Amino acid sequence: MFYHIKNNLEELIPYLEATSIPWGIKDLESVNVYMNEAAARYANIPKGYDIVGRLDKEVPVDWSELADEYTNQDLLVIQNKTDVPVIETNYWNGGAYLSPYIGDKYPIFLGDKVVGTLWSSRPFKLLTPMNYFRNEKARFVSSLAPTELFSPTELKVIFFLIQRYSAKEISRILTINTRTVERHTYTIYRKAKVSSLYQFIEFALVIGLDCYIPEEFIVKGVKFI
Repeated sequence: MFYHIKNNLEELIPYLEATSIPWGIKDLESVNVYMNEAAARYANIPKGYDIVGRLDKEVPVDWSELADEYTNQDLLVIQNKTDVPVIETNYWNGGAYLSPYIGDKYPIFLGDKVVGTLWSSRPFKLLTPMNYFRNEKARFVSSLAPTELFSPTELKVIFFLIQRYSAKEISRILTINTRTVERHTYTIYRKAKVSSLYQFIEFALVIGLDCYIPEEFIVKGVKFI
């Protein structure tokens, strides 16, 4: 089946080979038919490993534990004959930090019949209303802090401050004393050289803290969207 699918995409394969965007192809049984070099890097495929003819669960990578979720995505694409996106979070591209990506998957048609799936992945980006107002580009969501100015605990407090959580709400989530949250907030303001939440949020937008998620708040896995 997978050779049949690949041969029917002869005109598309050269483009997929040349692009820096990860692309892959599967057959109706969720068997991997093709991955371009960008996809192999993205998926941390060991050098020299031939993924053709392999199910996701057979691939020697950590995300193979998510094979059932990817198979469910394949089935939804095939059954509904439409694209099905997910948010896939893992240590992509050999990275040391968890990163969320949008995993798009599309049906491959031969006439009116679905014969396989075509997938691609792109970084999960955030475009806030303020970014739009300022005509700024969307930015990557990441668990890698854009600054070393703040301690790990302060970064957790910052994550909720930007969402306008109260000190009481933050203390309940982080299981620390409310006064401790207030002390952290004071230190955060001092380090940022601001005196109010409004000023701090402006500061956070400038350096990219609005797109930062502490790694312990990120769940490795697949979420359907």
